[in-house]
Amino acid sequence: MRHALFIHGFNSDEHSSTGAKVKDVLNKLGFSTMIKTFDMLNPVKTKKEIEEILKNNSFDIIVGHSLGGFYTLVAELPAPSNIKKIIINPSISPENDLKKLASIKEDILQDFATLNEEKRKNTTVEAKSAVFALFGKHDELLKDEERKPYVNLFLEYYGNNYIMLDCTHRPDEESLNIGIPQALRTLGIID
Repeated sequence: MRHALFIHGFNSDEHSSTGAKVKDVLNKLGFSTMIKTFDMLNPVKTKKEIEEILKNNSFDIIVGHSLGGFYTLVAELPAPSNIKKIIINPSISPENDLKKLASIKEDILQDFATLNEEKRKNTTVEAKSAVFALFGKHDELLKDEERKPYVNLFLEYYGNNYIMLDCTHRPDEESLNIGIPQALRTLGIID
C-alpha cells in the first residue's frame, strides 16, 4: 500500500471534510492517508512539524488543501526523496491572502512571506515537476478577476502541472475523482 499525508486548510483540523473526501478517493487508489491537526497560523512551527512527520514516516505523496497547499509547497522533503505534492485550491501567497482578515498579526504575515520567498528562490526544476495543482473554477475565495492571475502565479513558480475542476473551494468527491488520478498519473505514481 502507498501512503499519503493530508494537510488541511485554515479554520480546519484532522476532521476536515475535504480531507475525508481526499482520503476516500486515495483509498480507492490504494493509498492509506494520515491526517493530523496543525496550527495553521504559526508558519514556522507548522512547517517544522510537517517536516518532522515527513522525516519519521514513509510517504509517496503530500496533499494540501487551501492554506495546507502552501505548507505542502514549502515543506522541505527529507533527502533522498521521491515524495510528490498535490495541492488543491492552494493559498500560494498567504501573506497576501490572509491580509483580508483583520485578526492576523503582521508578524505572522511576515513569517508566511519569508517562507514563501525562501521556497521560491530555492525551488529546483525537479521539485517543480513533482507538484500538481487542482484549481476550482468556482472557488468562492477568489473573485473571477483574481482566478487567472492566481493560476498564472502557480505557473510562474511551479510550472504547468495543473487542472481546472468544476468545483468550489471545497471540492466535491466527483471533482477529486477526476483530479487526483490525473495528478497521480502526471506525477508518475500510477499508470
